[in-house]
Amino acid sequence: MAVADIMLTPAITNLLLFGGSLPWTLLAIRSRTQQDTNLIVNATQLDYRCALPSDNVTRIERLTDDSADFVAVDPTAAEGEPVAGSLEYALISRENYGEWVYIDAVDVRKDWRRKGVATQMIKQLLAYMKKGWPELDGAFLLVEPLNPNSPQNLYKRIGFVYKGKSAHYDGFAFYFDSSSADNLPTDLPPTAMRLPTTNDYFVVDTLHDLFDPVEPK
Repeated sequence: MAVADIMLTPAITNLLLFGGSLPWTLLAIRSRTQQDTNLIVNATQLDYRCALPSDNVTRIERLTDDSADFVAVDPTAAEGEPVAGSLEYALISRENYGEWVYIDAVDVRKDWRRKGVATQMIKQLLAYMKKGWPELDGAFLLVEPLNPNSPQNLYKRIGFVYKGKSAHYDGFAFYFDSSSADNLPTDLPPTAMRLPTTNDYFVVDTLHDLFDPVEPK
């Protein structure tokens, strides 16, 4: 699958997503005041897109230099403070295992938590992937089972299903041919998306751990 920068239109032709970095990397982004967050109080009012160089998205560690960030942005925020949430993603493709998007490092800024940002951000990313690249099989991610604030129930509500263990993590997958995929957003604003491919050994091993190889037809 080619890597390209795509400007999506209402009749989306090609588009992509990506994930990657070690699970549970947290962002250190300065909180805004309650007065600021009162301007927008609902995750559906945020903008969702790929991160721009000007966005304040930092990571302690990235899975691969070829991964990209997808962000939830507050359009009313002060300059330099628009990012309410972010995740990292990348394409992983292997013969007989299909083409998948690995999602990692899902994080929401402290003053935006418990407002549905993570749910909307992931759904928007999945929707762009499914509509722009119908050849993709779906997306997968890992959950730290010992994390007291594990988001696995959030992922299950979106439509991710448990796939098993990879290392000491719990793996979950979202299938684009599932009934949950039929409920993804369809009113997607045009946005530029790019699809980086990762060959990171950790992601490759995770793919092999979670999915059975499919014999070629």
